[in-house]
Amino acid sequence: MRLLTTSPDNLLSNNHILPMEEIVYQDIVFGVFPVLGNSVRRAMMPAMQQSSVEDIVLMIMQALEAVMYIHSKNVAHRDLFMDNFLVEWSPESMLGRNWTRPRVYLIDFETAVHFPDDVDASQRLVSGLPFPDSMYNRERAPELLISESHMYCPFRLDMWQFGFHLVQMFSKTGIVEIDTMWLPLRSDNPADRPTAHEVFQKLGDFIADVPPQMLHRAYTCDPIVSKTLLVR
Repeated sequence: MRLLTTSPDNLLSNNHILPMEEIVYQDIVFGVFPVLGNSVRRAMMPAMQQSSVEDIVLMIMQALEAVMYIHSKNVAHRDLFMDNFLVEWSPESMLGRNWTRPRVYLIDFETAVHFPDDVDASQRLVSGLPFPDSMYNRERAPELLISESHMYCPFRLDMWQFGFHLVQMFSKTGIVEIDTMWLPLRSDNPADRPTAHEVFQKLGDFIADVPPQMLHRAYTCDPIVSKTLLVR
């Protein structure tokens, strides 16, 4: 957290890490964070929030900025599901056009790993589950199912996790370019998964090419919640 939230990087517009202030009292260190609203995952639930496609797309763009930033710092999150992205508030533009936008923040770094710059990219590998098996209730990417000793790329794992809720909850908007964008993130072969930068560029190019009115629509893709996520 210190690596990602300290000066000068904490002033960067693409740094979506929740700001942290440390208060030290004797041998106790308190971390103080701003209070935020709900998760991006909740914002994607049509039954819970009156979000437009545009609302969610712009949240996803910010979330991708967050992923690009931490990956550029050689940090892999390893729990990069949409309920670990929080928004300041929900625009709910289907209740009325909202011209201001909340900021998206990435939280929960207890499973994150950091690699020094002098470690070759091909050697930035880890093994095992993000949490002990008895505690790990998340959906598991294919590389997590091989064996406890299997070495895998945590950055590619991040992208599988990032795409998990998008495939479940945001792939029936009626806009083909959006609905087909997420499935490659769930590829069984980690090497075939696009990077955050590639998805950011593709989604950004699409947004730039379409009139805003095309994205100002409701969607009804009710979430399919995995049993492994009911405890979250």
